[in-house]
Amino acid sequence: MRSVVRQAEHDVLHTVAQLDGRGEFTDRGIRTAAAVADLLRCASGQARRLVAAAVSVFPTSLTGEPLQPRLPATATALGGWEIDRAHAEVIERALSSDAAGRLDPGTWAGVETTLADLAGCTALMSWPTSPPC
Repeated sequence: MRSVVRQAEHDVLHTVAQLDGRGEFTDRGIRTAAAVADLLRCASGQARRLVAAAVSVFPTSLTGEPLQPRLPATATALGGWEIDRAHAEVIERALSSDAAGRLDPGTWAGVETTLADLAGCTALMSWPTSPPC
């Protein structure tokens, strides 16, 4: 059941990124997060996190061409249904912080990979009582 939910969440993120990349919302004078909040009937904060994760994992050019994801390890884990949308949102938020911005690119990429790997680790559910993975 978990993989079905994760597949659906993956598809939601992908669709939001595609709609945002094509300018579907801005062409109508609506901010993407506001449109997503209305369409999915969720809080505006949740919609902003969803949009931020979507554009980090499934970025597109102004012409709609897919670009390399800002969070490649997260995109891979999300695409393999190893993590869900909430994991991607937390990773995106952590790596968008001022502290993460001070990391050199190699360290930043390593942190992103580690976070994506840990997010997919089911042993984290019982952590800290047992070591992760």
